Amino acid sequence: GEHYLDQMWAGDFAVVPKAVAAFREATDHDPQFALAWAQLALSQSMLSYASIDTSDATRQQALADAQHALALAPDLPKAHYALGYVYRFSFADYDKALTQFKIAQRGSPNDAEVEAAIAYIEAMRGNISAAIAGLQRATTLNPRDPNLALAMGWMQMDLRHYDRARVAFQRTLAIAPNDPEAYTALARLEVLQHGDAHAALAQLHSAPTDLQSGSEILYTKVQLLLCQRDYKAAQQAVDTLQPGGRFITPLRVLMLRAAVSHLSGDLPRAKALYQQAVTRAAGGGGVGETALVSALSMPIAQAGSGRRAEALHALDDVRATLTKLDLGSNVNTLSRVRAEVDVMLGDNDAAIAALDKALAAPTGRSVSVPLLKLDPTWDPIRNDPRFQALLEKYSSDAPTQDAPRQ
Repeated sequence: GEHYLDQMWAGDFAVVPKAVAAFREATDHDPQFALAWAQLALSQSMLSYASIDTSDATRQQALADAQHALALAPDLPKAHYALGYVYRFSFADYDKALTQFKIAQRGSPNDAEVEAAIAYIEAMRGNISAAIAGLQRATTLNPRDPNLALAMGWMQMDLRHYDRARVAFQRTLAIAPNDPEAYTALARLEVLQHGDAHAALAQLHSAPTDLQSGSEILYTKVQLLLCQRDYKAAQQAVDTLQPGGRFITPLRVLMLRAAVSHLSGDLPRAKALYQQAVTRAAGGGGVGETALVSALSMPIAQAGSGRRAEALHALDDVRATLTKLDLGSNVNTLSRVRAEVDVMLGDNDAAIAALDKALAAPTGRSVSVPLLKLDPTWDPIRNDPRFQALLEKYSSDAPTQDAPRQ
């Protein structure tokens, strides 16, 4: 079971059902084994997070198993840790999750996994500096964990500390040379910091051969080909892209295929694909954080489908949800989503205002001046003097501190 957990945290979600089965067998063998109940609950919460089984029955079972672990061992830190992830992954209840993680921290103050769990929620709430401090403590406790180095890189990237992010991603590869997410992150740095899509593609090509056809690298390759406006190659690549890894979900694949068609000028095909994405986002979004990803995709999918009112309504809905959940990081990201929706709807004034907010916020993994200069998404406003003035305003690309939520 522990082996499957390690693989699960490394992004191999295919092993999640095996982890559930292994820990279920352990609890059947020894019903008083509190740690096994805790790990069973944690594994079951991953069924929801990975959209393998998003049923209410599975979510409730994960909660019941975590609570049973605590009934057997009320002071067991790993039981509180597991319950925290059940609240986070299965129910998107971040207040309750953070409460449980902090109880676990008091019981096990030198546990790197607990420190990291707290840091991840701080990051989601937009408290990036506090999250980085937490990850630094976790890394001191477990310096060989590649996930900690990878997360550090993403958080430094959010703040536009691109040089620091590069060091973190390189450290990830020193620990885990076959980590595809580190290669894609280093590639994205080339366009975010330098606006160099050629160098970014070279970074991807430096990955081991067996990773080249993987979902993470192929997804990023398509995005970079779009930046080069090589629409034929982008279309060929996206046609072979399949869901996989931690983050390349069926919805994200569908949205990227729609974007390729839209940017290459095949508007009828793009509209049909965006309509499929609306259906998938509405009906197959999962629960918890998976549902939030679907919600962030919905406004763009509606706009691409030609549904102006629905797109604007979806923006309002997701903003209300993110604000209610106190997810400041995603609220900031929503400014970039808003800008793309406005461009698609032809509202240049609103798009430029939204980009201004995004550039002022810690959104450095998705928005930077060099990337704006490359990305064909912004071609409809590229020659607008106000867009050019915006690029000049933020041309220093200075690091961004934790910013007020937009």
